[in-house]
Amino acid sequence: TQARADISVLDLLVGGLPNREGKSVLVAVGRELPEVELLLAPILAALPKNAQGGLDGPAVRYALHHHFQRQYGWHVKGLDPLGEQWNSTSPVQVGILKQLPTRTRALMDERLNRTGFSARDVASLGVAMRYMLHGEIRERVRDVFIMLNISLVEPLGKESRLGQVLDLYMAAYLMGTNTSAVSAKFMINLASRMDDYYHAWGQMQEYLADLLLQEVSGHPGDLRFPDAARMIENVVDKFGTWQDWECVDMKKNLLTIEEYDTGRVLLSDFYAKTLNGAHQFKESVPFLRELGALDETDKGTDRVIIPNYLLARSNCIAKFTYHEVCCLSECEALLGHIERHFAAPTVDPDEMARVIAALPSATVKAPRELPAVLLHR
Repeated sequence: TQARADISVLDLLVGGLPNREGKSVLVAVGRELPEVELLLAPILAALPKNAQGGLDGPAVRYALHHHFQRQYGWHVKGLDPLGEQWNSTSPVQVGILKQLPTRTRALMDERLNRTGFSARDVASLGVAMRYMLHGEIRERVRDVFIMLNISLVEPLGKESRLGQVLDLYMAAYLMGTNTSAVSAKFMINLASRMDDYYHAWGQMQEYLADLLLQEVSGHPGDLRFPDAARMIENVVDKFGTWQDWECVDMKKNLLTIEEYDTGRVLLSDFYAKTLNGAHQFKESVPFLRELGALDETDKGTDRVIIPNYLLARSNCIAKFTYHEVCCLSECEALLGHIERHFAAPTVDPDEMARVIAALPSATVKAPRELPAVLLHR
């Protein structure tokens, strides 16, 4: 059966979810859609449209991948091409959307192939996916409430209980602990020893506690489980961008041993960092090779490719079933600047070269002269 042309992607999503979930997605879209449309607008303006003015599968997948990466430091499984071409998988086949009925996904795919998605369709899908990805957070927060004997229906009473819920949740979040399979005693003990497992635990606690206080201060009336879960969702969303300072420190550490200006470090120097006390840089040669972070061009003199290593999944700090929190790519800010400047899918190559030459990065000053080989491409 074909979806009617006037039925939006949001209508299809809500119709495919259980009644309560569908209503919650509608509320989330009503609250978040204007902001997400603004955030997506530069990305969508730079993408090609089909004959009907819609966005096809590769464009939708590309836009949502970059949106989640830029805003939250998330790699949503199935959106990232992982070395494949952008047109290899429909965005409707992304893991989190497989919770929808097969018929709903088929109708969305049919709509995508027939007319493409509108900008509002893409934004609605982004909000809905974020809500669905938050489902795992809500489940874990619920587990923590139950293990601490906190009522799921009565007011919380003491704000300190919410702080404890956040601490236990974050301990499970970082350690990959199944909160439904452990006791309160185990989780409290784990949280008390998190300094041993995550060196920035104290700094993280302070940062997230401040965010939680802001959330609580802005909430009228009593706090109950749905309020607490939503607050923790908002706080955890900001963790992805906060934790990137560790990635920046890692990059600075590697740049101290960079081989000239190649963006590479000798493998021997890479491992020497660990011997000198660094808590990273312990990956084996086969694993570095699998990550695409090993340059074996010169036999017997292997090198680690700094950007490939930094963005590798081994440096993702928290993993969920459907997404991971990873280092932010510095390329995203540069790409975003170019998208906002041109706001078009095709541009004059000379104008593109001029804009890129004037664009500084964390390691390259501008204006600069672009290499001839790059200009030729």
